[in-house]
Amino acid sequence: MKLKAILLILSLLAVFSVATCGALIFVSYKSQSLENAINQATNDIDKLEKILSNFLEGRLDLVKGLSGLDVLANCLLQPGIGHLQTANAVLDHVNTSMADGVVYLLDERGTAVASSNRHAPDSVVGKSYRFLTLFKKAITGHAVVDMSPGASPDDRCIYYGHPISAEQQGDPVGVIVMKTSAESIENEFIKAKWNGPAAGIFITSPEGIIFLTDHSELLFHAVWEISESQHDATPVPAVSRGEPLKWSGYTRLDRSRVVDRSGTEYLFFERPISHLPDWKIMVWSIDVKSYRKPPSPLFAPLFTSVWRLRPWLHWRPLSFSS
Repeated sequence: MKLKAILLILSLLAVFSVATCGALIFVSYKSQSLENAINQATNDIDKLEKILSNFLEGRLDLVKGLSGLDVLANCLLQPGIGHLQTANAVLDHVNTSMADGVVYLLDERGTAVASSNRHAPDSVVGKSYRFLTLFKKAITGHAVVDMSPGASPDDRCIYYGHPISAEQQGDPVGVIVMKTSAESIENEFIKAKWNGPAAGIFITSPEGIIFLTDHSELLFHAVWEISESQHDATPVPAVSRGEPLKWSGYTRLDRSRVVDRSGTEYLFFERPISHLPDWKIMVWSIDVKSYRKPPSPLFAPLFTSVWRLRPWLHWRPLSFSS
């Protein structure tokens, strides 16, 4: 009987040791997996921010190059058919490289005097843009990038503006503006999205409104829940159209975690965007709870193994006496 008791104890110790080692490996693996996921997501959001910044910078450099052309400055300083035709020809040439863009020239009062879409029904020629933030900043000598909605609810545009100066003038004499569709950037995000359990990618305005995303159903939603007073004070296009400002459904728990309406938690990352002050790129990634499951299922084999040993040991109450 002593032999059977010793064998049972040794078997229990062996099974317990294996289960304990398995639990430790499981916990270590989950911890390492979460750490790797965080590192991967951090690298990816940095990559996405760089893609966006390089895209914006490339277009801004193009506008900057146009602003230095004498033909555009002459069109503003010496209005006339000859200079206007030359300026329009330049704008047309530049616009051929953009599938869905418009390039136009604003004088110092903010009125469009030349445009690549001058023959279109929605031509900007003759319209005043002096109240636009982009014009106000550019006419004071600053290169500007801005995002805003277009005429239709689903139309989102990116504007690039640069002052035009002349040698004989100290202050800018006008502004060159390039308008492109924001969908090109959105497509870049979708293509660049990493092979991981990402919940979403969002570009948010200074007011916290989702302007670009790979989740079209969340466009123009408030990324965080806002109060009624904040709703009334938030200058977003959906509000100006008489539509209620909707909430995305995400709540921020702390600096690195968010939760959705169902209670599912995600890791959260955000970065500022170069050339777009107060705009942010945000990424939701990985169901956090998937890395918090207790390792208790690993102990099930312990009890199963002991039960299966019972017939082999001819189980009966043990006696440790001789």
